[in-house]
Amino acid sequence: MLFAERFDPLVFPIFISSCRFGGVPSIRSAIFRVASSRSGFLIAMADNSKNKVDTAFDEVCAALGRAISCWSEVESELSRIYAVTIRSPNLGVAVEAFYAVIGFDSKLKMTDVAVRGTCGNHPDVMTTWANLVNRIKRQSKTRNKLAHGAVKGLGKPMTEFNENDDSLQGCWFIPYYGMLRYEQGIFGIQSRAEKFDAGDLKEIGDRFLALTNELQRLFLESIVGIASGKKK
Repeated sequence: MLFAERFDPLVFPIFISSCRFGGVPSIRSAIFRVASSRSGFLIAMADNSKNKVDTAFDEVCAALGRAISCWSEVESELSRIYAVTIRSPNLGVAVEAFYAVIGFDSKLKMTDVAVRGTCGNHPDVMTTWANLVNRIKRQSKTRNKLAHGAVKGLGKPMTEFNENDDSLQGCWFIPYYGMLRYEQGIFGIQSRAEKFDAGDLKEIGDRFLALTNELQRLFLESIVGIASGKKK
């Protein structure tokens, strides 16, 4: 996760719903480069060539989609835990009921209540579960950032742009509510913003997968047995 001065000559918004990763139509047509005209004015020109901005944009979008997909696995595992701990005779209906609830916080709270009601007499299970719930709460804030932001092409201040030096260019995912301290400068709005590159997003996705694996282990090794009465 990086914090750096941000300059926005290039902006590539992608809108993501609260539940699913949105498509990005015509990615290539949305790529623009900033170049300097003979008169000294800066102009934006469409560029269909594969440069560092194009490559970084594709990598960040792919890593973003993977991370959001990984979070869906966390929710899927919670839905199974919920369905089993309420001892529903129809697990499919219970899972549908879980997803019918709007808002992840509510989903987590009702799953927590179900687990405590079913596994409350098993201190070892409850200790593990409480630890997982705390981690899930923290990671859900990160997931919310991924669901509300945009992939942006960033670089040096406009005055320092050199159209022949694409090492100054790159793309990052910028959470909308992570943007801080907007300032109006002579070359446009600039701010100190939180930003994620493809590597950061991959790391986030890996953290989500680690949570999924630990939830699955607890589910298979303890919760299923307790809920079915096979584990005393």
